[in-house]
Amino acid sequence: MRHYRKCVCGLVCIALGVTGSGNAFSADSTSPAAANPAQRWVGGYAARGEHHHLWSAGEYFGYQNAAAAGFVEWPTASSIPLPLRNEQTVRAELRYEYIWGTIPLHENQVPAEERRGGPYSTTLDNHLIAGLLGRRFVLLPGHPFRPTLHLGAGFSLLDHKILKEGSLYNFNLFGGCGSEFDLAGEWSAFLDVRWEHFSNGGSMYLTDAAVIGLESVSAVVGLRHAF
Repeated sequence: MRHYRKCVCGLVCIALGVTGSGNAFSADSTSPAAANPAQRWVGGYAARGEHHHLWSAGEYFGYQNAAAAGFVEWPTASSIPLPLRNEQTVRAELRYEYIWGTIPLHENQVPAEERRGGPYSTTLDNHLIAGLLGRRFVLLPGHPFRPTLHLGAGFSLLDHKILKEGSLYNFNLFGGCGSEFDLAGEWSAFLDVRWEHFSNGGSMYLTDAAVIGLESVSAVVGLRHAF
């Protein structure tokens, strides 16, 4: 669990852009953001995914998720070095997500007074609202087709608990990669593959790892508009 806390702190620092002091491979002077440092973006996306075990020791299986989000985005100093010419931005998201499906449970995910010999399961029908802050990396800026990377963190609120030992409040992590391409005018579109995790333990760092949270991989389709 100590390593878990270190990973969380490190990812939050990266997402907020407080690590590093400079980047020799910062955005070039011919890129749109360099030409217009006051440029901002607004946009939104839709996402569809399903369970994918990567981190959680007691991951829940068998659920799906769908989400929609709106965001604002602005350029930031290239404080995280990458081996390719890039632009870096910060994106603040307000996200709605629906999670559903019947998931099997381990015995230690069921309160002792409810254990009757198994098998155990629970049906998810959960809605959540999340506030997320992420760092986005646009590689090869100036090209009409640009690879992208992103990662970040935030907090979310469920409409009801997934398990009795769980929490309505959750700590979120996410990251992924994709591509961005120009459309007409000031519009651009992006396609991402995104891994998501939220910690749903009763006491965040003190809970049993078997109830730590949900993880999923989603396909993301979105638009953004420069102003």
